Parts: sequence; structure tokens; C-alpha cells
Amino acid sequence: FFKLFNPITTFYSYGHERDARASRGEKHKQLLNYYRKNEQRMQYHVFKEKELLIGSGAIESAHKDVLQERLKLSGQRWTMLGLQQMAQLRVVHKSGNWNRITKLCQNAA
Repeated sequence: FFKLFNPITTFYSYGHERDARASRGEKHKQLLNYYRKNEQRMQYHVFKEKELLIGSGAIESAHKDVLQERLKLSGQRWTMLGLQQMAQLRVVHKSGNWNRITKLCQNAA
């Protein structure tokens, strides 16, 4: 999609057509500047080709599944250190790398 649609050039041409109104023209310039400034971050076609996630939905879902499910149980209270340690353990557990933790514990003993 983004190979065919370049938001910067498309918006730039659209902005020229609409510059007749000063307030809209200024907003268009601000948006165009934003696109130009952040163009390297908006390479969505590259991210899609690499099968990377580009939305926040997957992150929010993982946060709920990995962290909130365990940390928000009834009666739970956490210090910042305990929260960080539990979060790290949950990530390792959910990623299927629990054998790394057992190896670390065996090596430390």
C-alpha cells in the first residue's frame, strides 16, 4: 500500500490545492512538516515485509495477558522491585524460555 501511496507527496500536492484558506494552509504545513520530520519512522511497507507489528493492539494485549493477569490478582501488593522481578519472570515464562531460568538457578547454586 505505501509503495503506491506516499503520504508526503500526496499530502504535499493536496496541501497546495487547499492553501487558499490561511488557517487550513497553516495546519497542512504543520502536518506536512510532521510527515517530513518522521518519514523514516513511517516505513510501514518495510515493517510489513519484515512481519513486524505496527499497531499498539498487540502490545496492549500482551500487557494484559502477560502482566495484568498475574499482577492484579485479588489481594496482591507489589513493591517496585517485586513488580519488576515478577514482570521479568512472566515474560520469560510466556515466551517459552523458562529453561533459561532453571539453568541460571542451577548455575548459581
